Amino acid sequence: MEEQDRKKKVFEEHLPYEFDMFDEAAKFLMSEEFAKLDRKNKNDWFRANAAIEAFWTHARTLQEFFNQPKNREPMLGAHHASAKDFAPDYWPDLDLQTVVDKINNQVSHLNYGRESLPPEKLGHEMQYVKAAIDKQWKRFQETLAAAATKRKDQVWVVRPPRQPVAFIPGSGDPSSTSTFTIASFTSFPAQGMTKRGR
Repeated sequence: MEEQDRKKKVFEEHLPYEFDMFDEAAKFLMSEEFAKLDRKNKNDWFRANAAIEAFWTHARTLQEFFNQPKNREPMLGAHHASAKDFAPDYWPDLDLQTVVDKINNQVSHLNYGRESLPPEKLGHEMQYVKAAIDKQWKRFQETLAAAATKRKDQVWVVRPPRQPVAFIPGSGDPSSTSTFTIASFTSFPAQGMTKRGR
């Protein structure tokens, strides 16, 4: 039972948190409020950088969740959660390794190779990364739904469907984070993800 409790906690608490932070960061990065931040003001500088780092940190975490191999059973010793732990038939087609390398170099680690100027600096990839992770979420949901149709017990399902923010290019420099406008946003409700039994 401890193994199921661990999976339930990841599925109902931690995975929704990752998506909420990913979506909220995207939402803020596309807002007029973000575009108006004065980076010379220390508080605005902090808010801008915190939002950018939140987006990339949670993008990296979600990419790992979708691409991580299934953990061996029993999973009590497992460290990283995988989408395949909940949907064994799920197969990712998410190839963000180049972006993940940039996240590691520019956000996750302090190193001598950090970039300071576009196009090497993270920013212009946001639209692509957001769409790619949202696509994986949809594929993951579809795999869970298909499994729920086949088996009625011990199947993880997601409800209600997530309707994430979509990046829409705005006018201006395409490498600037503030050149996007918002399309739509719906966050997870509390306890939005559950495990279905008989």
